Order: sequence, then structure tokens, then C-alpha cells
Amino acid sequence: MSIFIKAGLWAEKRLGYKGEFDLTNYVQSLIPTPPDPIPYKSYFAIITQAGTNPPTVNKLLYNNLGATVTFEYVSVGTYNVKITGNLFTANKTAGILSTGTRTAAGQYSASDYGVTIVDTQTIKINSFNANGSQFTDGVIRQMPLEIRVYN
Repeated sequence: MSIFIKAGLWAEKRLGYKGEFDLTNYVQSLIPTPPDPIPYKSYFAIITQAGTNPPTVNKLLYNNLGATVTFEYVSVGTYNVKITGNLFTANKTAGILSTGTRTAAGQYSASDYGVTIVDTQTIKINSFNANGSQFTDGVIRQMPLEIRVYN
């Protein structure tokens, strides 16, 4: 509902002015335009992998992909992140796996890892031993994983 203020009865009576002033539109014009929303959908979780099990979610922090995310064990040091639907759009999807919890010796839980977009339903995670020379299980500990699908 707009609020209109007559441009003063005195001015109307004495000067014949008939215009109105739309206070609502004026006030709204003073409010800055909000920034565009974030240009992507996101899944953000803290994950851990042990033994020959698929990675597990320690804490799901955010998921607005509109799909359930599951994990699969493929082989030593190789795991799939799967979703239903075809959300992982080519050239618009990014997988980001960050360094996790340090071990008792002060080393990070994995020295090297990779995230690859396989197809519209699958992202592959690889983890390697301390010198990066071979695939290894059990080194993903409390690692933040983010998947972004850009508009």
C-alpha cells in the first residue's frame, strides 16, 4: 500500500497545485538495491574416511542442492560422491576438499588429495600417502568438502 501526501493544502488552495507525492516510492528509492544472491547451489560437509569404508559425514553444514549426497568406496584411496538427478553440470561444478584435522604428530591428515567431476551425478575424491606416491585409505579426517554448482 502506498502512502500519498498531498503537496500541501495551502499550496493547493493558493497556487492551484494538484500534484501528489508518493512517499512509499520515494523512501524505497533511498534503500540500496540488495546484491544478487549467491550464484551457485552448495553442499558443505565435514567428512572422514576410515579403512575400506566410504567417507562419512561428521557434520553437514549446508545443503541447498536439492538432492541427497551419498558416498561410495571404489578402491584404495578412491571414493565417489553421488547424487540423484543430473546436477553436476559440466563446466559449472566445482569440488573443493580442504585440509582437515592434524594428526598427533602435527601433520595434516592427508598430504595430497584430488577432486574430479566425473559426470552429472558423480564426483571422485582421491587420497594419497604422505609423499603423494600412492593411493591411501584412512587419511581423510575431519576434512571440509564443498561442492558448488554454479547457475
